[in-house]
Amino acid sequence: MPNAIPFLLIYTGVMTGLNFPLGKLAGAAHVPPALWALVISVGASVALVPGLLARGALVVPRGPMLRYVVLAGLITFVGANLLVFAAIPHVGAGQVGMMFALSPVFTLGFSLVFGLRAPKAFGLARHRIWHVGGHSGGPWAG
Repeated sequence: MPNAIPFLLIYTGVMTGLNFPLGKLAGAAHVPPALWALVISVGASVALVPGLLARGALVVPRGPMLRYVVLAGLITFVGANLLVFAAIPHVGAGQVGMMFALSPVFTLGFSLVFGLRAPKAFGLARHRIWHVGGHSGGPWAG
């Protein structure tokens, strides 16, 4: 695949969009949010490891990098998923998905307001493509 960026952006957006209806179904089945966050986190890792092993690109972090990887993973991945799946039963999958999808827009807005690096046309197109996939919850998003 010569240029996989558009495909990867749409794929990531669709998979992110599916997180919310699946979280709603898990909540309806009385699966605890912590367990569902663990399933999503471990599932993503299990999906990535075989490809890294096949290419010989799997690097086990050591020392300070290991501490960084563990803390960053807990805060940005597990913590975010736990928050998302704990909120879905209270406000609905659609509302949580919308708030989740707006975070990069707010980041972009703050970077423009504070005069940080301005996005190029590709950056703006990337946000648009991500939102197309991210709002693909369809009839489950309610």
